[in-house]
Amino acid sequence: MSDEAIVKVIFGIRGSGKTVKLRRLTLDVHRLLLINTLNRDGFTNGVVFTDLAELKKFWKKVYTHNFRIIYSPVHGDIDRACDEVGEICQAAMLCGEMTIAIEEMNVLFEGKRTPRQFNQIIFAGREPGIELIGVAQSPVGFGSAMRSMTQEAYLFHCHERSHLEIFEKLIGRDARSKLPLLKYYEYLYWNMDAPDKCEIRKDDPLPVM
Repeated sequence: MSDEAIVKVIFGIRGSGKTVKLRRLTLDVHRLLLINTLNRDGFTNGVVFTDLAELKKFWKKVYTHNFRIIYSPVHGDIDRACDEVGEICQAAMLCGEMTIAIEEMNVLFEGKRTPRQFNQIIFAGREPGIELIGVAQSPVGFGSAMRSMTQEAYLFHCHERSHLEIFEKLIGRDARSKLPLLKYYEYLYWNMDAPDKCEIRKDDPLPVM
């Protein structure tokens, strides 16, 4: 895991294919905790919890083995969910060798200071072997730390000028011009190791997980 313990982001408008990409990225992950921020249907490929206390009890029992845990909060309190993400990140640093995936980051963190533990994962998560995958409709609303530490990006259709300007800093002007032209499930793949080689890719839909 440690060689793959990097920061990945998936951006794009609603319905563009982000969740399909997330499912593909996590399909073969053996130690996963996925945060289904808005408790949306479709995330069932794992042990699903709606209460953080119960999740922690279970995680404490299985953390030395493989696990697939999905946290789908039902309380509807975004401020509380933000704090809970901090608790999960803190526990993940102790657990090590795992993947954390967070849906709807811009909704979760918009207008708030991102949890200290979340930033710790971004800047120091490689040593304990933590891969972080963030999914958002917008490249703003959760601070600049994650964007600055991104090593892989999957950029789906986008036509908002202010967002395109942010993406241009990452992928360049030529690649930026392709983003408004992408069709459903098409995305631009960017890798820090080859920053000048953005390419258009497409994933087929997966069954509900």
